[in-house]
Amino acid sequence: LMRTYRYSIDGQPHQIARSMMSSDLAQTAGLTSPGSERPGVGTIMHLRRAGRTPDHAKIMLETRMPSTSEREQLDIGRGTPIYEHWRVLSLENVPLELSTAIVPGDRVSYVLNVDLAAS
Repeated sequence: LMRTYRYSIDGQPHQIARSMMSSDLAQTAGLTSPGSERPGVGTIMHLRRAGRTPDHAKIMLETRMPSTSEREQLDIGRGTPIYEHWRVLSLENVPLELSTAIVPGDRVSYVLNVDLAAS
């Protein structure tokens, strides 16, 4: 199953995101038709509903120049880089879901807070 989202802010395209998981897992999670999506319910909640709570997330961040199609989808001009975010959710080293998101590089700032004192 591949779900695709296009987010806008004030009518301006801001992000294109995709989430992919096996059809068997999507079926178990209740993602059986376009109408089965529930606003505000993210992938982790769908996976929990399927009895598969991820225990690991691998996150990769990359800045690159967009393809012609990506420029058109995000309504950005030549020379504007995009920021791409990849995430793999897994349980016991078995990937459950892969998600990607692209955002125009001139419209985003990412902040990561990590509690290094936590065990």
